[in-house]
Amino acid sequence: KELWAMKIQCLAASATKNLAVGTVTGNVDILDISGPKLSGTPISSIGNLTTRVDCLRYSSDGQILGACSRLKSGSLRLVHAGTATVFQNWPTQKTPLNRASVLDFSTQGVLAIGNEVG
Repeated sequence: KELWAMKIQCLAASATKNLAVGTVTGNVDILDISGPKLSGTPISSIGNLTTRVDCLRYSSDGQILGACSRLKSGSLRLVHAGTATVFQNWPTQKTPLNRASVLDFSTQGVLAIGNEVG
């Protein structure tokens, strides 16, 4: 957890009024943006990435947050937004992600991932 997410790298807002803040250290803080003022304390903090967060995206329904870093092979995490729990069963060591640099969700919930290989 970083106080006010120092060294912000990227942001993503959800349909459920959460703001994900990715930092250069790999930390992702989730803030509640439903009220008139932004709280200085995250409602949850995720530290599963060890290198800078290059891309954050919420699924269209706001239930899943995706985060990736292109600095390390296989550095992509999916998070259940309601519980801030990282899905441990994917990606696996055998998932050919390489260095994921971007991700996005379609309106139907399909995940697309771009990497430096193409």
